[in-house]
Amino acid sequence: MKTPFRMHRARIETLVDGVFAIAMTILVLEVKVPDLADHRSAEELAVALWHHGYVIAAYFFSFAMLAIFWVWHHRLAEKVREFDLPLLACIIVLLALVCFFPFAAALLGRYPAN
Repeated sequence: MKTPFRMHRARIETLVDGVFAIAMTILVLEVKVPDLADHRSAEELAVALWHHGYVIAAYFFSFAMLAIFWVWHHRLAEKVREFDLPLLACIIVLLALVCFFPFAAALLGRYPAN
């Protein structure tokens, strides 16, 4: 008789926390420091930052969404007594979508009108 698949809660929570942390960190890599002709010009800096406003807004929006999903996942996981293979598969799909978030945020920031 085959033993059913079970995974300890701490292993899954560690993986989930790590993936969320990495995805949330990678988001900021799309936000670049603007190049300025005059490094002392506050006005030029303000214009450059305004020009990159969509990228910055996409970063904060995406970070907030990932934070909400992380909290939601932990609230849901607290209600689960045991993680079996089908539930683990659902979590892996969720983590794949989380890992895709930095790409989606970059698209949103670069092409907001699309």
